[in-house]
Amino acid sequence: MKRPKKIGIVTKHLRPGIVKFAEELRDYIEPRASVYFEKELAKKCGYKKVLDMKRPAVDIMLSLGGDGTILAAAGALSGKKIPILGINKGYMGFLTEIENGYECDLDNLLNGRYFVDERIKLDVFLNKKKIGTVLNDAVLFSAKPAKIQKYKIELNDMEIETLLADGIIIATPTGSTAYGMSAGGPIVDPDLDAFEIVPVCPFRLSSRAIVVPPESVVKLSTATVRDSVLVLDGYYNFKITKKDSITVKKSKDRAYFVKFEKNFYERVKRKLV
Repeated sequence: MKRPKKIGIVTKHLRPGIVKFAEELRDYIEPRASVYFEKELAKKCGYKKVLDMKRPAVDIMLSLGGDGTILAAAGALSGKKIPILGINKGYMGFLTEIENGYECDLDNLLNGRYFVDERIKLDVFLNKKKIGTVLNDAVLFSAKPAKIQKYKIELNDMEIETLLADGIIIATPTGSTAYGMSAGGPIVDPDLDAFEIVPVCPFRLSSRAIVVPPESVVKLSTATVRDSVLVLDGYYNFKITKKDSITVKKSKDRAYFVKFEKNFYERVKRKLV
């Protein structure tokens, strides 16, 4: 791959340790590439090279934090083919590439010794209006905790199930190792062009997660008067009533990650077993 000339750094948390680490990375990278901080980080550091997240003119984006920081960065970079390199400063960090020590990996990055891994995303529509694109998942669940809801699931305009459950997860392969896995869904290899439908605590023994082809169109709706909540990638919430219809399908947009080696199953063993 080409050697990056401009590198952006983003983070959700401005803890002193994160700020100091961002400055350390900047000092390490600066002799070989220009470094730009997102607005709040730059303000905290008094750094003048500010990253415009609406028009980020960088070759690579460094994400400092955990998986949530990467999801936020992927959302901000929607429609832009800018690869993200995650450095774990959070809890799980399943999506992050760098865990301990960064010098060797950053040297490889700055010398063009890396590859870019593409991940599918899903477009989500509420009453036929697009409300977002997710890298992990779209989750529909009851607005009242511990209250089950009746959900109808349609696949390509055909009803495949109506069930009582705590919720329904529509997850990408990337999201299959997150909430979908915790709810009993399968881990889907990120190289597969597919996505999954996972019932959350279904009140039926026969209800199971299913993996569907990439051209599938999934529709969700509720069949009881109790309100529900739709959550996109853990950030954006929408109130859902029985009058609403949710549609999920594969997006033309994709997410891009900097990788140094193929290590998905090794990562699964290390992080999840």
